[in-house]
Amino acid sequence: MPVAYVSLGNVIENTGTVIVIFERFDVSIAGQPVDVPERQIEMFRGDDHVVEFTVKNAAGNPIDLSLSAIWFSVKKNVNLETALVLKRNSLAGGGDGEILVIDPDNGKFNVILVPTDTEDLDAEILYQYDVQITYLGKRLTIVKDRFYLKQDITTVD
Repeated sequence: MPVAYVSLGNVIENTGTVIVIFERFDVSIAGQPVDVPERQIEMFRGDDHVVEFTVKNAAGNPIDLSLSAIWFSVKKNVNLETALVLKRNSLAGGGDGEILVIDPDNGKFNVILVPTDTEDLDAEILYQYDVQITYLGKRLTIVKDRFYLKQDITTVD
């Protein structure tokens, strides 16, 4: 399993680093991000797709997400105000069908993408996405990268 480590500044509240396991990649983030790890998501336009995240501290222990709000946003350009895809867990004003904290004690959550999230977006271009969480009263961007929609061939009405 590939492992990338990124050191990004001060430690949050002396809790150690946050490790985000993203689609079989480990990324260590120390402190509030100035820059964040990059992991591209690729999927077919109009398909169902689930991305699983696990958040751990520097010792490799999971961070309890029971009280964490979580946001996932996709934009064509990071400078645009409105997200083309916005997913939130229930603590962020969304629902379990958007972001589901599947194992809060072990820091695991899924971002659930459904066909209507991407079917009207242009394929074969790069979008931008990020994920933010609240942890210990701080809002942190835990991952940011490109979101690539591959062209689908079969369309279902």
